[in-house]
Amino acid sequence: MSSRLAYQSPEFTAAAADPQDLQKWEEAQFALYRKRTEDAKSSQNDLLACAELAIRNKDASCAQRCLERSFKLNAQEADAVYLQALLALAQNQAAAALGQLEALAPTLPSSGADTARVWRLLAQERLRQKSDLQAAAAAFAKACEAAQAPDFLHSTTRSSDAVSAEMLDFDFLLFDRLYAWEGGKASLRLVALATGPQDQLYLLDNYNRLIFQFDAKGKFERGISERQLAMGQFLHPEARWELSDLCVGPNGHIYLAGNRDAIGVFSPDWKLLKTYQAPASDRPLRPISLAVDAQNQLFVLYLHLEGIHVFNAEGFHEGAFGNNTTMPQSGKNYYCGLAVDKAKRLYLYDREKVQVYHSETREWLKTLDLPAGISLDDENYPFCWNGAAIDAEGLLWLADTANNRVLNLKEGEISAPLPKLDPKLQNLSHPFDITFDSQGRLYLADTQHARVLKYEAQKWSQVFGHPTFEAV
Repeated sequence: MSSRLAYQSPEFTAAAADPQDLQKWEEAQFALYRKRTEDAKSSQNDLLACAELAIRNKDASCAQRCLERSFKLNAQEADAVYLQALLALAQNQAAAALGQLEALAPTLPSSGADTARVWRLLAQERLRQKSDLQAAAAAFAKACEAAQAPDFLHSTTRSSDAVSAEMLDFDFLLFDRLYAWEGGKASLRLVALATGPQDQLYLLDNYNRLIFQFDAKGKFERGISERQLAMGQFLHPEARWELSDLCVGPNGHIYLAGNRDAIGVFSPDWKLLKTYQAPASDRPLRPISLAVDAQNQLFVLYLHLEGIHVFNAEGFHEGAFGNNTTMPQSGKNYYCGLAVDKAKRLYLYDREKVQVYHSETREWLKTLDLPAGISLDDENYPFCWNGAAIDAEGLLWLADTANNRVLNLKEGEISAPLPKLDPKLQNLSHPFDITFDSQGRLYLADTQHARVLKYEAQKWSQVFGHPTFEAV
């Protein structure tokens, strides 16, 4: 059941916006539940709510009394075990907390998110107090088993002895989003997709600063977190930054945009190889879309700098070309995405148009007008997405975010439309990006539904998502 407090109520939401209001809310709730627990027949829900509030209000004796009464009602109440460990940790009794968790976790019901959180806390304390990675990974595997965690965690897709410290850190972060003590939804924002030379699939969630990597068969291979990128000296968490796009070159190198205007170049095993610095400027430029060609030339769009910028394979900036066609008076580029094909055609998806350039000569070739949709001549509309891709036949595909559709363009005309989604998949909602692998499989970031869809053999299927996810 997790917390018995009304964390999803409008009153809590309003109070949480200000630290003083939040403290007043907690104090008022504590007084309410302390009064309720004066009754000798208090319910377990009231006892656990009072214990949690007592911990928050630093009343250890009240918390201990409520927990002792709760254990008398049900010695296998997972939430009571969890709160008892938190109480010990709050009192700087880490060893006692670990001992309690070691003794009680195996006695709990084998399934459920409440049991899972106890095993999750045990994994954390084994790692923190004993530096025992394998024991921590084993405990976390129990947490995943109890929660029936999804198959995009390292701990659900490999044995405990094959989970590294970085992998466990990623799993902790995502697990806490999925099974938060406060309940509610897990927020994420899928903004970019890319495929690699071995048909790996990469997903970028820029809300949590997470990257998910899957193999050609759809099996989760690896997750990358903000902390891992920071340790690799690409991200600087003290600065304002936002991961915005990624692409993969023919040699498997991964290009990642969104930190201090820099673009990081990573090896297939996520070692930082080099950093491409943005052109000199007295203001943040914000890289928003990337594309790489067969010669490992990188093409970049910046929000606050005009044109398509080119970096050669060694990472040297070679200038820019092209002009924006939408809202030039705003001083911002409202480009939507880039794609480059084997014939050296570079496509600039510019909301209501697609401009086509030669990727080597940089000359403009033509402009394709897109089918009518809602007007996008509005600075308040989200400024960018990355939805342009080339399939194996050289056809251009667009994720038309504003109109909730996918476009297949051939010589500027819409080709045969894709079949509608199966009713159980609902309709598309703000698809932000699209990509293809070498087998012709189409992947679509259906961003507002917080999921990734695959189109293969005339059928749609969901390849990434979770009932707890919600888009932000």
